[in-house]
Amino acid sequence: MKKIFLFCTAILISFLSVNTVFANYSTPGSSVSWNLNDLVSNSGGVVTFSSGTYFVNDTLTVSSSDTLKILTNSTVKLAYNVVFLVNGTIIVNPSDSVKFSSIDTTQKFYELRLDGAGINSSFNKFIFEYSMNGMRLLNVSPQFTNCTFRYNCFGATLTTPALNLFNSNAVVTNCLFYRNYRAAIAGGSNIANAPQIANSQFIENVLTSGNVPQINLGQSGAGTTVIRGCTIIGISVLSGGIAALPTGTLTLIAENNLIKKNRYGIALNGSVNAIIR
Repeated sequence: MKKIFLFCTAILISFLSVNTVFANYSTPGSSVSWNLNDLVSNSGGVVTFSSGTYFVNDTLTVSSSDTLKILTNSTVKLAYNVVFLVNGTIIVNPSDSVKFSSIDTTQKFYELRLDGAGINSSFNKFIFEYSMNGMRLLNVSPQFTNCTFRYNCFGATLTTPALNLFNSNAVVTNCLFYRNYRAAIAGGSNIANAPQIANSQFIENVLTSGNVPQINLGQSGAGTTVIRGCTIIGISVLSGGIAALPTGTLTLIAENNLIKKNRYGIALNGSVNAIIR
């Protein structure tokens, strides 16, 4: 009996020595304004730093009254299936770039989700890649400037976009969406989204060769969706440029866009009030 106990204990110790277990972490919710180093100091190992890279080892929540600022060039790598959840405010504004990626690109982190996040949330020079479920915006309308979304949503459902809108009027300017496996930007047909997309490039998205547009629109509610000065280049014989099939009404301005090598350029169905020029 003693030998069995010692044997089982040895197995348990061996298991714990090679499998570091972390608990989810939420910031204190006391109106703190933190950077990545503050997360390393306070998260109990959920966020660590090694060899110039920050690692997010388990699900992390920025609480509703708190702010996370990333103002210096940084690389952040997230573990398999981890969610980076922002209920507060996130501001990304480095001199060169901030990159969110997976620790192992074959074992992707799940998503970056802004859920009712602060109205001042913004991303500048942000690179977002190798996420299973992309970036989701729920009831928040951040600004994206000079950002890159690439290689996201491999293995996700056919309709999962790199930038997923839910009651969001996000502003996207001078951004690149490159080789995401599904749509680049999309929202539900019955969800009011009125994104403002300008001077951005959509290059060879929908790598799955599905019947999916690179920009997939639903209704716009009381707002107006604007797509202006964009380049949309396809790679698949099935994927499209811009499409809409709203449940409700979509008001759309699409002007001065270059769309080529897609199955179609712009396809609009349902209740759509559009200016295309």
